[in-house]
Amino acid sequence: MARQKDGFIFWKQDLRVAGSGSTADAVARLRTQLSASRFAFQERLVGTLEGSRLRAWRASPFGQAGDVVEFEGTLRPAAEGTVIEGSVQYKTATKVQFTGLLVIGFVLLAVGAFQKLSDPHSGAEPLGMGGFITLLTLFWIYSSSKMKHTQIQFIESRLGEAVAK
Repeated sequence: MARQKDGFIFWKQDLRVAGSGSTADAVARLRTQLSASRFAFQERLVGTLEGSRLRAWRASPFGQAGDVVEFEGTLRPAAEGTVIEGSVQYKTATKVQFTGLLVIGFVLLAVGAFQKLSDPHSGAEPLGMGGFITLLTLFWIYSSSKMKHTQIQFIESRLGEAVAK
């Protein structure tokens, strides 16, 4: 049974891909996928493969702004051939960006609110800026959560291609 940790930012989902191909072939296919041209105008799998440890994510032709999900796991031989298992979650940098921007937005909201309460005639710059940053960040998190399943499917299909015979 696949384990899943739910959360707004700090979620995690297990991912297991098995295939009948040999482990050596799977490693070779993964290395080829991960070393594809940086300038290719198509979605590709990028990441690192060190020994049996694999870290991979999708890179789109327009940069990695929307590619926020990464896979971390291991590649190993199994009775059915080769297995890649691990988990998918937001990249660490994405979690830091989400959390940091929310904190900045909330701090500016609090500062602006206290400033307005202490002096009703003061400007509303911190309050407005905090509200804008918070709403924009919440929209970013919401839209990322709606798109993460497509990134997970992409990663799963590419890993499946690597372990297939």
